[in-house]
Amino acid sequence: MGNLRNSWNVHVWQHRERTARLIFLLYLLIYPGSIISVAFGLVPPESRWFGGVLMIFQGLSLIFWLWHAIGRASFVPNMIVLIGSFIVEYAGATTDVLFGPYDYTDVLGFRIGGVVPVVILFAWIMATYGAWMVAAALPVHSTRLKRALMTGVVIAVFDLQIEPVAVLIHGYWVWDIAGFYYGVPLQNFFGWFAVGVLFSLLVDTPLLSALRRGASRLPLLAFGGSCVMFLVMNAVAGHWIAASISLCTLAGLVWVWQSRQLQG
Repeated sequence: MGNLRNSWNVHVWQHRERTARLIFLLYLLIYPGSIISVAFGLVPPESRWFGGVLMIFQGLSLIFWLWHAIGRASFVPNMIVLIGSFIVEYAGATTDVLFGPYDYTDVLGFRIGGVVPVVILFAWIMATYGAWMVAAALPVHSTRLKRALMTGVVIAVFDLQIEPVAVLIHGYWVWDIAGFYYGVPLQNFFGWFAVGVLFSLLVDTPLLSALRRGASRLPLLAFGGSCVMFLVMNAVAGHWIAASISLCTLAGLVWVWQSRQLQG
């Protein structure tokens, strides 16, 4: 019991990332129940919105993760992703130019401007920081542009796992045309790649500074947690291609976790 208490104090309560880790622990508390509910088909239609709670906890934990690492300088990158994701999502949903013709449903709750669910902004924080950290595992001589391109690839692969869950299982959004990948158009994944590259270029310097100051690998845990959940959801639904992509992504995350560039 004493060892458990000491571990709690060292790794959470007295850790410099205390706020971020406490929020992430709240996420972990409801995470197993969410997976079990999905695996056994216990999620009633009226409770599909609960996935948004997980997104908010993930995003908030990483907002504070960056704040703990670089202080007030974290305001700019956090706002870039939050405001930037609203702009691209609003433009995407209203013009059909960036991602293709889609519309958000009411499942995820309050929508800013009646279009973009607020929880989506927090999801972009998790996806951007997690994908960037994967890209940061490239050799130390890697350039900002290389990290951005890799971030775009990782975030597009991440969306390959999201779409079957969000569209076919929970109905978070709907597509107005039939695409090749579980009904999703190819344009959508190019859009995710482009946004991932853009966000990475804009937040690369502060995120790199966070790593150099000894920030933890919390973004990888959040990113990996989502991949595990998508793996379970897609496997249960028989979406084997998407589930296989999750398995491959998780294998890559294990390698990234062990890479020298991210140890600390």
